[in-house]
Amino acid sequence: MIQVKIVHHHLKTGGVTKVIQSQLKSFIGHPIEVSLVVGDENSINAPHKEQIVIPELNYLEKNLSKEQLHEEYTKLLNALRKVINKDDIIHIHNLNLGKNPLLNLAMLELHSEGYRIINHCHDFAEDNRPANMQHLEKVVEGCFKQKLKEVMYPKSHKIKYAIINTRDRQHLEAQGVSPECIFDFANPIEIPKLIDSNQALTKVKSDMGLDQNDKRPLYLYPVRVIRRKNIGEFILLTALFPKKAHWCVTLPPQNPVEKESYDEWKRFCLEQKIETQFDVGTRCDFVELMNAAERIVTTSIREGFGMVFLESWLYNKGVMGRDIPDITVDFKDKGIQFNHLYNELIIRGKDFAAYSQQEQMTLISEIIVDPTLQGDVIKTNQLDHLFAEVKPESIKHNHDNIVNHYSLSSYGQNCKTLYEKPF
Repeated sequence: MIQVKIVHHHLKTGGVTKVIQSQLKSFIGHPIEVSLVVGDENSINAPHKEQIVIPELNYLEKNLSKEQLHEEYTKLLNALRKVINKDDIIHIHNLNLGKNPLLNLAMLELHSEGYRIINHCHDFAEDNRPANMQHLEKVVEGCFKQKLKEVMYPKSHKIKYAIINTRDRQHLEAQGVSPECIFDFANPIEIPKLIDSNQALTKVKSDMGLDQNDKRPLYLYPVRVIRRKNIGEFILLTALFPKKAHWCVTLPPQNPVEKESYDEWKRFCLEQKIETQFDVGTRCDFVELMNAAERIVTTSIREGFGMVFLESWLYNKGVMGRDIPDITVDFKDKGIQFNHLYNELIIRGKDFAAYSQQEQMTLISEIIVDPTLQGDVIKTNQLDHLFAEVKPESIKHNHDNIVNHYSLSSYGQNCKTLYEKPF
C-alpha cells in the first residue's frame, strides 16, 4: 500500500481544493492510502479521508518579528515530523505560490532528512505576484539568511514536480529544475450532471428575477471575480452587445482589496445602465446555471490551468471570449478546437486589458454614447464572429477529446505511476 500525505494550507472553496477533491476520487481502486494535512479543518466533498490539522500550515502573517518567525518555523517543522513518516510520500500543493514561506523552508529541511516530496505546482509567486515574492524574500533571505531560489527550486533529483501545462514546465526548467524531475499532471475533469437546458433556464430566470418572456439567452462567465479575470472587458461586451444576451457573472471576490474594485464596477454599471448580471452564483445553483447558459464566456488574462476552456464543452456549450494562447496550446495539441476566441481586444491602438480600471470605465462610457466608436471596436476586433453558430459536431468533437484526455481514471493512474518511481 502506497502511503501518501496530501499537504495544503486549507480546503476552502477554490481551484486547488477542487483538484485535491478530484485527486482523492481518482485514487479509488488504487492501492493508495492517503491522509490530508491542512492548516484548518474544512469539509471536503470526497471519499472520507483522515484530516490532520496543523495550524502553522495556514497562510503566514506578514508582521511577525524574527523571533516569532523562528518560533513558528520550529513549531511547523516539529508538527510535520510528528504526523508524516519517512515511508510517506508528501504530495504538497501550490508550495511555490509563497503564501507561507516557512513551509518552503520546512519542505527543504524535510527533503534534506530524506523525506520524499512531490511539489505539485499550480501557481508561482514570481508569476506576477509581487507581494508574495516580497514576503518570501523577507522571510527566507532577510530572516533565515538563505538564498530564495535555492529554497524554492533546490537542485535535487529527489524532489519531483507535478505541473499542469507546458508553460509551467518551461518555467521550472528556466529555474534550473532538471527535466527528469518534472511530470505532466493536467488537472482532471469530472463529467458534470446534465439536466434539461430549458427547464434549467426557467429555474435560473426565476431565481434571478428575470422576465420569462425575455428570449435573450444567458451568457455566463463562471468565475470568482479578481483582477486577472478582467471583468471590465466582460462589461464592455455587455455594453457592446446588450441585445444579444443576459451577460452573467457568478461570484464576487472574497479579498477586501479585490472587493473594492469589484464594487466600483457594480456602481459603474448601475450609473451607466449596463445590464451586467452580477453575483448570480449566490442566487442560483451552479449546475443549473451551466446547463441554462447558451455560451460560456471568459475574458481572463491569466490562468493557472484554464478549466473554463474545457468545462463548457462537457455541458455541451461553446466557450467564447479572450484566448490565453500559452494556456490553450496544450488543449489545442490534444485536438480541442476554439473558434470563438480573440487574442486581444484593441481600442485606440491598445489592448483593452492593458488600460487601468478608470481608463476602461472612461472608454466604455464613450462607447455607449458613440455608435461610430461602437462599430469601429466591433469591426476592428471582428467581434461578430463570437456569435457564430457552435455546431453540434464541434461540441461532440471537443467533448469526446476532453473526456479521453482529462478523465479521473487516467489521473489516478498517473498519480500511482509517479508514486512508484524511485526518489
